[in-house]
Amino acid sequence: YQWFIGGKTVSGATASTLSSKLTNKGDSINCAVTPNDGKTDGKSMASNVVTIGNSAPTVASAKLAPDPAFKSSTLTCTEGATSDVDGDKVSIRFGWTVNGSTIKAKGNTLTGADFSKKDVVGCVVTPNDGTVDGKSVSSNRVTISNTAPTVKSVRLTPDPATKTSTFTCTPSGGVDVDGDKLGYTYRWLVNGSTVSGASSNTFSSTKLAYKSTVQCGATPFDADDTGKEVTSNIVTISNTAPV
Repeated sequence: YQWFIGGKTVSGATASTLSSKLTNKGDSINCAVTPNDGKTDGKSMASNVVTIGNSAPTVASAKLAPDPAFKSSTLTCTEGATSDVDGDKVSIRFGWTVNGSTIKAKGNTLTGADFSKKDVVGCVVTPNDGTVDGKSVSSNRVTISNTAPTVKSVRLTPDPATKTSTFTCTPSGGVDVDGDKLGYTYRWLVNGSTVSGASSNTFSSTKLAYKSTVQCGATPFDADDTGKEVTSNIVTISNTAPV
């Protein structure tokens, strides 16, 4: 046997097989077979010519993070190691799925503009060597978690107040990024100590005295989670003029 690459004899290649380590993409390869009866060679016959084609690239894995993720999260899709036996440069194309359906988003990141609470998000990475795509690989799937609501500020009125005043606790700037219905629980403090059983947005007490301090806290909640409490301004009980 004798092997040829691009019409040139491959030195030492006299077996019936040729190692792929000796070839490259685009090479034209053929062989010649020469019969021998133990005494003399017969006439050599050349084979057909085979051209080494392109081999598709591969990517080892795809990972989607962070997990857990929220409406405000930016999800990042990271490809694993890539390989191309032809030595070609490998690029990666990213695709995204939400609840199993492909969406139009491209690139390796995805924001909350494309997903909502309880959506299941995944990404797909596809390698390309400039000629063909390799096999696509899907990432882990991330379910978007609930985001606890927030409140910006809380105002306690009236101020000034007397010991006979009825106080009102008013939260403002409440936000739930998931669009859930927002509610509040209330806590009242007199002289810095929580008042047992006082849980509505109004408060009054016959136990208030001159110079007592009153404060309230409002905690936002939605159907799934409770946010952080925000406390109000402190109101000091003013003197009540005698009658």
